[in-house]
Amino acid sequence: MVAYETFIGGTGSDTSVGIGVDGGGNAYLVGNTSSANFPTSGIPYQTAPETKGTQCASITCTSVFVSVLNSSGSALTYSSYLSGNGNDQASGMTIDANGDVFLTGTTTSNDAPAVSPVPVDFPATELPVPFQVAPNASIQFFVTKVNTKAPGVASIAYSTYFGGGLVSSGTVAVGGGIAVDSTGNMYFSGTTNFFNSGQGEFGDSSQSTDFPILNAYQPCLDTPPPDHPRQSKPMFEYATPYAVSYGCFRCQAEPQCTSRHPVAFLDVPWGEPKRIRARQLRLIPAPLTFISPAPQIRAISSFPRE
Repeated sequence: MVAYETFIGGTGSDTSVGIGVDGGGNAYLVGNTSSANFPTSGIPYQTAPETKGTQCASITCTSVFVSVLNSSGSALTYSSYLSGNGNDQASGMTIDANGDVFLTGTTTSNDAPAVSPVPVDFPATELPVPFQVAPNASIQFFVTKVNTKAPGVASIAYSTYFGGGLVSSGTVAVGGGIAVDSTGNMYFSGTTNFFNSGQGEFGDSSQSTDFPILNAYQPCLDTPPPDHPRQSKPMFEYATPYAVSYGCFRCQAEPQCTSRHPVAFLDVPWGEPKRIRARQLRLIPAPLTFISPAPQIRAISSFPRE
């Protein structure tokens, strides 16, 4: 028996990346839209997409949408654009017990944060202070928390850029999945060729254009993982050779992203790098376990909380 079925969209291209349902039967949807008239509701962060810049001169750029349907599917209780001046693409979403929406993806927008002439809190908030306040390259990852019960700009509870500097051979950034635990820590994944110099203990680096790595099992894309004194046994099986051009990563961020937890590249051999994906991320209660669905990566890793 079908309880309800409905269209949600505008006159452009509208695609979803995920759905979550709370205990009251309300449905939370996240996706991407090129529609200028995607339905908004409540007191949204944005009622229309941001004016796109030169990043979109030769391509059709999209904006992200976050929408909440009531339990009967008869009305939107919240619906908003999350849009900057570039190409904004969500790739994964989840919700928590409070009905907050957590999403990740990629963006070429470079106009946030700003407070005038209008507040701009996506892809990065002014307050709370984000982990990364400005993009380091033309494309970056983003991580955003939306409080759908708060009005207007206040509904963007937190948002940050996340990425490295320009890669001369061409930057690759493909959004992945996101999960959140009971204390609000966010876990997200993706695929990238952003560079990390590997300087410092366990890959920590003071290089501003390095892809952010902390306490890394594998700090460099093209280097076999070293013996890691913080692990009692190897976490990943690797095929040979170790040389790669792309890699998947996963990251844990504090609720306000005031500090980072282990971030790791998961390398794959040369051959079919374009097939690498890290789009799904699933949390399993203690110890926290991360599963990569990519066929080239034979990995099940466990990072107990410190």
